Amino acid sequence: MNETTAQEWVIGFVDIAGSTELYERAGDARAKSLIIRLQERITGLVSAHGGRVQEVTGDEILFRFSGADPAAACACAIQSACGHDTESLPLQVRIGLHAGPVIIEGERLFGDTVNTAARVVGIAQAGQIICSSSLRQRLSADSRARTRRFDEVRVKGKRQPLLVYDLTWRSGGLTEIQQLSPPITGARPGLILEHARLELTLAPDDTPFLIGRDIGCDLVVALESVSRRHASIAFDRGHFVFADTSTNGCYVRPRHGEVLYLRREALPLSGRGEIALGNEFQRAGAAVIRYRCTCD
Repeated sequence: MNETTAQEWVIGFVDIAGSTELYERAGDARAKSLIIRLQERITGLVSAHGGRVQEVTGDEILFRFSGADPAAACACAIQSACGHDTESLPLQVRIGLHAGPVIIEGERLFGDTVNTAARVVGIAQAGQIICSSSLRQRLSADSRARTRRFDEVRVKGKRQPLLVYDLTWRSGGLTEIQQLSPPITGARPGLILEHARLELTLAPDDTPFLIGRDIGCDLVVALESVSRRHASIAFDRGHFVFADTSTNGCYVRPRHGEVLYLRREALPLSGRGEIALGNEFQRAGAAVIRYRCTCD
């Protein structure tokens, strides 16, 4: 019979982003080799920081730590390691951290803490570490200083919204650029889109706003690299959220940030920047949309 114990743990999930595209571009054998190599590297980093990998399922790794600071340091090390030793196809990961009581039965973990940690990683973007307020409270002052409020989200099964924070792991990195901040009081939220010679100003009531090749879209981009319904923009919790729904994906370049590749993923827009539909920015004839949030 397995022994059942219950105690406080830090639970982390690491999810490899872009694996579907990797399999398409690199082929099954090479993609599998790259993913396994990265998973082995992540497992080694968890062990080196004093944690334990509990489970590896598909592209996702579940680990646990007894302390918040080692877990945060490990998450930062994992993000730093990603993109290396993967030949010409770097991989990115999204990481979610949460802390609370966990039931351990043999090799399995149970409880609300595990379920919430799984929700937290679902909020993170590629190249980002998201932590709950429960985890943040357990961090030392130095580690806590590296967190910034990211969003308040509704989690299935919970009455109150979950407050989550972005844990920055490098200066000037993507996680800093994508951090959410509340709209300025009294400012009317708006999003300006520019494509070709067309300029549109969206208000929250103008969403959902569809972008694609289909004549029925709100913004029609008639290029072969663009899907019939390539992307959409919604207004959620005070922010305009761009969501890719396409075959080829999108490239988002914030004004002062790095390019982020999205494929079947969503991203809150902040400040100003550019979005390339289907192809990278440097490709000739790329469909580029410039955006600017008027309330930032």
